[in-house]
Amino acid sequence: MKNTRFAPFYVLLLCMLSLSACQKDKEAAPSPADQVAGTYNGFEYSLGNSTYPLPENGGNLRWVVEKQTETTVRITQYSVSGNVATADAMIEAIQLETSGNQILLLNSGQQLALYDKGVLSMSYTDPDTNEFIAVKLKK
Repeated sequence: MKNTRFAPFYVLLLCMLSLSACQKDKEAAPSPADQVAGTYNGFEYSLGNSTYPLPENGGNLRWVVEKQTETTVRITQYSVSGNVATADAMIEAIQLETSGNQILLLNSGQQLALYDKGVLSMSYTDPDTNEFIAVKLKK
């Protein structure tokens, strides 16, 4: 008789313990491709040791980055004149590699650009003039 009187208490206690042991599932972090995908407008460029701002609308440079897989994207580069954007180049299957909080964009194993907090940075040395050139684009 004593055991049946406390049975509802034990059932309730068991339910409370089982519910308190559950924790919410953590949301999965977005894939590298989801983080990088978007439309970017140029806001700054560098020639040699000098850095120059581009107009608010990105001057004449725009990149559209489209997700292909979780770790690859396609980049289309546009020249912009007024309200008209003309596609200049497209690069398929850009590989994405996470490095700390940054994402490297690789083309055939060579770094093409770096993504960090909504900004794409691309830099290279002009083979004809041997001058350093860098461009920054933001979403």
